[in-house]
Formats: sequence, C-alpha cells, structure tokens
Amino acid sequence: MKKIIFLTLVLLLLTSCISERETGSIELHIAAASSLTNPLQELKEEYERDNAKVEIIQSFASSGTLVQQIGQGATVDLFLSADEHWMNEAIQDQLVDETTVQTVVTNQLVLATINEQEILLDDLTNFEFERFSMGDPASVPAGKYAKESLEFYGLWERVKEKAVYGKNVRQALLYVESENVVAGIVYLSDALSSSKDLNFTIIDDESHTPIVYPVGIAKEAPNENEAEKFLSFLTSDKAITIWEKYGFKVSKE
Repeated sequence: MKKIIFLTLVLLLLTSCISERETGSIELHIAAASSLTNPLQELKEEYERDNAKVEIIQSFASSGTLVQQIGQGATVDLFLSADEHWMNEAIQDQLVDETTVQTVVTNQLVLATINEQEILLDDLTNFEFERFSMGDPASVPAGKYAKESLEFYGLWERVKEKAVYGKNVRQALLYVESENVVAGIVYLSDALSSSKDLNFTIIDDESHTPIVYPVGIAKEAPNENEAEKFLSFLTSDKAITIWEKYGFKVSKE
C-alpha cells in the first residue's frame, strides 16, 4: 500500500511539473543597443500581445558593454548591436551564432541642439563653443561614427578636447536635453524621440561607416526557437511601421 501511495505521489508531481512547463510563460531575453530603446519597447508590447505565453525581458546598454556582459554569462537569447564591429566581436568570442546574423535596420547621424538655431559641425570649432556630447568612441558605436565624421571633415583634432563622452548614445542625448552641452552628435532616431524640441542637422552618410544594426541569436540562447520567431517578427509589416515611426529604416538586405 505504501508503495502504491508513493508511486501515486510521484506521478502527481511529474504531471504537475509537465503542466507547468506547458502552461508557463517563456522568458525571451534581449540585449540591445541603447539607441533601440524606444522602438523595442513598443515592439515588445506588440509581440507579447500576439504571443500570450512570451515575456520579453530587455536590457539596454552600449554595444561594447553588452558584449562584455554576454561574455560574463548574462542570459541572452538575442543580441542587437548598433554596429558590425561589436557583432563581429561577439561572433569571434563564440557568443553569437554567425549563421543567424542579419541586418535589421539602419540609422543616420545628426548634430542636435536645444537652441533655436541649427548648429553645423564647423561651429564646434568656434572659440565660444565650449562643449559638445558624443558617445565614447571606444565602446559606443554612435561615438565611433561621430569621430569618423569629424575626422572626415578635418575637425577632430580641433574639437576633441571639447567632447563630453556618454557611456551610451542615450546619455549623450541627455547632456543636450539637460543643456549641460550646447549640442551633441547622436542618431536621428534619438533626436526624433526626444522629449525636448530639438533642432538638428543630418550629417552626411559619406562621412562615416554605414550605420547598421545587426541582430543575432546567442549561442547559449535558452529559447532559440522563440528567438528565431522574434527575429522574423522584427521585419514584419507591423514591425516596419514601428521602426519607421522612430526614424529607423528597415534594411533591404
């Protein structure tokens, strides 16, 4: 009798565990560049609305910081980088499955200011122009692009001492919004999403490396199948509408 009771309890426990796995939600962990914060928040809501069992957990930082976090064991299913360099680093370090990588969206670089009058890159050399913000070129793709543009126009050596570095592009924008600097080099998507009424000048694409956002599935992804589904969703008609709303262009590659 005791054996029968024991086996019955074991069966009930196993059935309960199976039921929890079948009905429990799937946690999809996404690590994304800071400049993707606004569209990804809305994309998350849209995806979860159509996929009731999926809970998307997002973390945002500079692409370089995210690669470091993934390398240190952070739970990640999908990595969205703000440039190819950091995606290549993730692939080289065996953190992302190279066969899954594709470019999702593109962006543009702008010089933004809270002043009523637009400011051009040449204005950064003016004596009275004290400081401007940009991402740290060592770890922030937007900062790397900004430095490339300033070098392209022969301005970098003349203005680099005026640069205030943000640990990500969102922080560089915050310096502008809080008027800690007169202007900042940020993405078009950030300038359009700002809570402030910013003036901005688009910086010529030819002055810097193309701004692309590659995405790939992590090698240690706990939910690889769901990651594949979300990756497909990112280029769906619903997603395209959201991307364009925030100033991004969906890649045709």
